[in-house]
Amino acid sequence: MNPEYITSIGVVAPLVFIIALLCTPPGMGGGTLFVPVLHIIGLLSARDAAATSQVLVASATLAKVLSSIYVQLHGSSSAQSVIILPYAALMLPPMMVGGLLGVYLYTWLPEIVQMVLYVLTAVLASCMGFKKGMRLWKSERAEASSSAEAATRSASEITAVSAGASVVQRVPSILRQPSAKVVVVLIALLGAVWVLVSLSRLLLGSSSTPSLIGVPYCQYLYWTLSGVVIVVLILMPGLVVLVAKSPDMIKLAVKLSGALLCIGFIAAMVGQGGGSLMTPLLLYMDLNPQQASATGSVVMLITSSSLALSFGLGGFLPAASDMWIAVLPFVGAFVCWCVTKQSTALLGAVAPLLFVIALLCMPSGIGGGVLFVPVLRLIGGLSLKESTALSQALIASASLAATLFNFFEQYRARNEPKSLIVWPFVILILPGTVIGSLIGVYIYSWLPSLFVLILYFCFACLGSFMAFRKGFRLWKAETRAKKRDPDSDTTDSGSSPVEAPGIPSLQRMPSTIKLVYYMTVVAVIWAICLIFPPLTGNSSTGSVIGVPYCEAAYWVLAAVQGVILLLIPAGYVAVESSPGTIKTGSILMGSMIVIGLISSIVGTSGGLFMIRVVLSLGLDPKQSTATTAIVIFATSTSTALSFALGGYFPPASDMWITVMPFAGALLGKTIVAKLLAMTGRLSVLVLLLGTMVAIGGITTITTGIISAVNDANNGGDIVQFGSFC
Repeated sequence: MNPEYITSIGVVAPLVFIIALLCTPPGMGGGTLFVPVLHIIGLLSARDAAATSQVLVASATLAKVLSSIYVQLHGSSSAQSVIILPYAALMLPPMMVGGLLGVYLYTWLPEIVQMVLYVLTAVLASCMGFKKGMRLWKSERAEASSSAEAATRSASEITAVSAGASVVQRVPSILRQPSAKVVVVLIALLGAVWVLVSLSRLLLGSSSTPSLIGVPYCQYLYWTLSGVVIVVLILMPGLVVLVAKSPDMIKLAVKLSGALLCIGFIAAMVGQGGGSLMTPLLLYMDLNPQQASATGSVVMLITSSSLALSFGLGGFLPAASDMWIAVLPFVGAFVCWCVTKQSTALLGAVAPLLFVIALLCMPSGIGGGVLFVPVLRLIGGLSLKESTALSQALIASASLAATLFNFFEQYRARNEPKSLIVWPFVILILPGTVIGSLIGVYIYSWLPSLFVLILYFCFACLGSFMAFRKGFRLWKAETRAKKRDPDSDTTDSGSSPVEAPGIPSLQRMPSTIKLVYYMTVVAVIWAICLIFPPLTGNSSTGSVIGVPYCEAAYWVLAAVQGVILLLIPAGYVAVESSPGTIKTGSILMGSMIVIGLISSIVGTSGGLFMIRVVLSLGLDPKQSTATTAIVIFATSTSTALSFALGGYFPPASDMWITVMPFAGALLGKTIVAKLLAMTGRLSVLVLLLGTMVAIGGITTITTGIISAVNDANNGGDIVQFGSFC
């Protein structure tokens, strides 16, 4: 059997790292996401993707186990153990038996059945996790409430309650720190299981790899030896019961053996480590989340490494030259452990949401600020100013990933006549947006909060309506084009199926000299955006050159910045001096000043209306999102710098979460690119844009109403005008 190669391994590799970074802390191996990434992006067959995922799961769980051992030895002063070795010893043998049986059925089942099983497993695991998580959330809130009530009681009452609690919350014997003797016995048992299963694969061989001792595959001797291995594994939980000598151990062994036999069987067939089912099961058996994830990781490490060996002998792994990616899950899981132990618990919980927001928003051309801010406020526990400031850094991170992805796509399509990133539009859009946002900041400080909320409501409704209308019109046009010419490929040039044959001069692929010229002009504009905020300062941060805020020198510097920004696009239009350029430049400069003004007032990046304007000027959705991503990156970095100088960012130890939007945007752009290649419908981008704006609008308006009501109840005047300075 000739091994397959992982297509686009340069894209798959960072995604593998990110999946391990996100999945390992809650006790998942990541197989739920490794398989579709390897199958859809890496273009491995379903079988090879499932096999390779076992190697990646083993790598990630190895890092998780090592970090749990470190916490057990150095970081835990509790009487409870972090890794519950008796549970692991009871779970591993039946998990292995289920895995061995699943491997045989795996080679027989059609790929479509495997995919159906995969979907059902993912849905079941998600339901179990959400159900247990909501119950745990409620119990934690109840416990916090009771603790607050206890704090108001007298010292004698607190002492009595504490004494009673010490009796109720007695640690079960099986969850306590085991003695050194028990630890050695249980670790030896776990090692024996791994050695037994691994050696059995080498001695028995597989369909493509002969046995080391010459056992004929699928003959009588082969099945006899396999049966012996299975019987020995089934008997091993009995040894654990004898070692523990606990009356409840037999009942626990029966429960775990039956459940893990099924989990191992299913996990082997769908290419998972089993953690998505195993961890919720352990949570239901009264282990806390840290114990459940640590204990499950031990089992997943041994099972996945054994299964990876089986799949490797069967010839289902990709070429050896591609297996270097197995290192990345280890690094991702280890990095996540290092950063999360330094960060606050709330921002650690926010990180996956930031990843998902960037994954959904950035491919559609919006930065995601409409969702970042409420998530950081409601879940991250940050103040409004900190949430707004950090959201700009997150937008900059996501737009940087999108811009780099677009650069790569532009390079791949360098011989195409049509440019993906329309640099003349960037030159014409960016200065006007910055000027508008500068004006909008002053109006924002003057308008009452209620007026800002109403303006945002109108902004979100209009933007969502415009995006959906444009998306449905484009969808219908694409459908008509496909009916006229069903064999045409509408994605070859990255253009809409209804565009005119002639490509406007501004949208043509520039020569190398022109490209350098365009990028230099954009870099100059960006530099101006970064330099002037520190020079002028703001209400909370003084100027680095001592300019008094809101006095004559301040306004002179602000005017100089505005004039320079206006002269750059005006100079470009004068140099080009074509009728089309003059008309397009006038429309873009005027509309972007208005869009920048409104966007800064309502607290968004403005990508929604930018895209709508450039779509009306003849750019297709891919060009629109790629072009506005650069504008969003430049404006968000400038705003983030201003907030940083004002001291609005959270502690430096929490700033690692800015990596999450970068990773999410990169994955989102990759998935959408594959989706467009398969469907040939660019309208998907526009419809995704409308959906994200609608969701973000509902979220932000809801939180805004709650905030306004709270301010009014606290005596604040939500209709009082402020001051420009």
